[in-house]
Amino acid sequence: MMVLLSAALSGSMSMAPAPPPASGPVTVLAKDQLALAIAERDLCGKRVALLGEGPTHGDGHTEAFKVELVKRLVSRCGYRAIAFESGVYDFIALNRALRANSATPAMVADAVGAVWKFDREFQPLIDFLFPLAAAGQIKLAGLDFQIGGLGESFTNEQMIPELTLDLPPEQANACRAAFDRHIKWAYSTAQPFGPTANAALLACVAAMKRAVAASTATDDRTRKERTMMVQNLDSMLRPSLGTDGEKILAREDALYQNFTTFAGRLVPRTKIIIWGATTHLAKDPGAAWGIPEFRSLGARVHDQYGNLAVSIGFSALKGSYRNSRKQIAIAPPPALALELEVISNSTSSAVYLNLALLRAIGTRPAAALDHVYRTLDWSQVMDAMVIFEEEWPSHTMRPGYEDVSP
Repeated sequence: MMVLLSAALSGSMSMAPAPPPASGPVTVLAKDQLALAIAERDLCGKRVALLGEGPTHGDGHTEAFKVELVKRLVSRCGYRAIAFESGVYDFIALNRALRANSATPAMVADAVGAVWKFDREFQPLIDFLFPLAAAGQIKLAGLDFQIGGLGESFTNEQMIPELTLDLPPEQANACRAAFDRHIKWAYSTAQPFGPTANAALLACVAAMKRAVAASTATDDRTRKERTMMVQNLDSMLRPSLGTDGEKILAREDALYQNFTTFAGRLVPRTKIIIWGATTHLAKDPGAAWGIPEFRSLGARVHDQYGNLAVSIGFSALKGSYRNSRKQIAIAPPPALALELEVISNSTSSAVYLNLALLRAIGTRPAAALDHVYRTLDWSQVMDAMVIFEEEWPSHTMRPGYEDVSP
């Protein structure tokens, strides 16, 4: 295997990458370019590119690499749609504004949500996507049913008033108050979140669903948008008091349903990028967790598109990543770890392993799913892997968060 990797990668241990600049956008390193070129070539002829990252969404090097890869896939390979692991709701509002020629870059950022929009690594993607979306050259969507994200102004302030417009005033006011409490998570000992609160929210959703279906004052597109919002609220709330497994499965169900709705409205054979956590986008994360029956969004996309879908995971030999306000050090690799061998045989700061290489490598320890080392045949979990010499925490501009430097 050492011979195989040496032939594929060549060279000796690379120098540690220079830290990103102290201000402004954070972009890929010069020594990432070979891996980017190979990734671009591998994905150019595919239909769906699923670009993963760690579950805390705080991997700065990964984020910068993905941003540059997306720009190449759009500019050079004809990808014309991007779906984010972000709420469906603000993307509906964004697309309304795009149709009305009233959208702004800030609306793209709000739709993407606080998970990424404050990161300096992500800023170049907002600047890249907005003019394309405004010109109708790329389609954007969110896939998640979650609500309450920071700065999602439509979701948090305008959606429920819109969905309750046709309810009786007393019921509309009660539903608006209930959802406002839920969005802000303003529960207390006197008003806890439990069966009573959840039942009230579900009753509101049922009433909104009936009102949307019965409305004669809206056009067909608006009715479909409102129906989608209500369906996602229902899917979010129903498992709220269930087990963690039930909640996880409901979310994967919704992610895939929203993806199929988005894909079904595109021009046939449109190439699509999905941006999110590898735990959602891997083709079989259940294999890594010992839960073979778990069907992620990525698994279902692979069922639909076969080898025209490619799931990419990311890992690093060393460094750290962000988890909210904290910087978490990456654990040292165990003996025979894939990260250790790959980086030891490369002069680059990033290495791209395609499916053929992953299959040839076979079973090895690696941490490409969630920064936890597991000994697996990684070709069963993902189609490709990018391994960095060093990861760094995403550089946030989020109010109240102290920026973290690598």
